Amino acid sequence: MNKNIESRNKEENLLDTMTTYSSFLLGVIYNIIRDRETAKDILQNTYVKAVKAVQNNRYCEEDRPKARLAKIAKNESISYLRERRIHAIHDYHPADQLSEWLTDTSCPLDIGIDYGDIQHAIAEVVAKQ
Repeated sequence: MNKNIESRNKEENLLDTMTTYSSFLLGVIYNIIRDRETAKDILQNTYVKAVKAVQNNRYCEEDRPKARLAKIAKNESISYLRERRIHAIHDYHPADQLSEWLTDTSCPLDIGIDYGDIQHAIAEVVAKQ
């Protein structure tokens, strides 16, 4: 029972700390993300992660709470950017764009290129990969 009270006190202290530094943390996240709505979402993730750290006894009140929360916020922001970059890479299909370019035979400079040969050569290279 005493352990639950101690954990609850730590969570309440953390919530007070997060309220105190919420504007600062939102600024940290916004400087990385550059989108206010996404920054607010990441701030919520930061709070959840901090509360879980308290519940799992990985958060020490003697630590500098502002710095600790800022580090969590920064890491959450970087994770978001990495995830977004990975999705962007998976959504990008250069072969689709390349085939569009190759089927468009309207070249502004008529320099005597046979687009059929180029398309065939590129198709062979893509097939080998």
